[in-house]
Amino acid sequence: MVDEAKRDLKFTQAGPGDWPALALVRAQAEQTMEKSGLYTRAQLDIGVAQLQYRWERDAMWLARDGRRVVGAIGLDGPDTRFWDDNAPALYLYKVMAVPGLGVGPRLVEFAETQARERGLRLLRLDCLRENPGLHAWWKSQGFQHVRTAAVAGYGAGALFEKEIG
Repeated sequence: MVDEAKRDLKFTQAGPGDWPALALVRAQAEQTMEKSGLYTRAQLDIGVAQLQYRWERDAMWLARDGRRVVGAIGLDGPDTRFWDDNAPALYLYKVMAVPGLGVGPRLVEFAETQARERGLRLLRLDCLRENPGLHAWWKSQGFQHVRTAAVAGYGAGALFEKEIG
């Protein structure tokens, strides 16, 4: 793994011509997701539809290492199926990185910077309920598990947040 501190990433908002790059990062991330055995093909397909929704809302950002896109993150408002308290938070969606490059923590740092610039003090996300490895990763990034919620037909519902200064 490359030390993420040594990787010089540039973050740009995904534009109209960036769908192929987003789809490629998603496809690379799916390889790891599929191997975990925790995702069905239907769930992965829903994930692509959700990615397109965030992209169409101009809520996706790309992490580039030179010309190569190595990660992406959605930053948007709350998913009201899970969050309805109007907290001053930035919500993370579709956090994806090319496996093995150490980009994940840099995506979180970028989200923190964006939240501060917007005058927000919390980062929030929901992720797959039945994925303890993913839960452990978010905890390693300073997030706390808030609660687990169930929405019919939807595998996500493990809710995490991180207070930022």
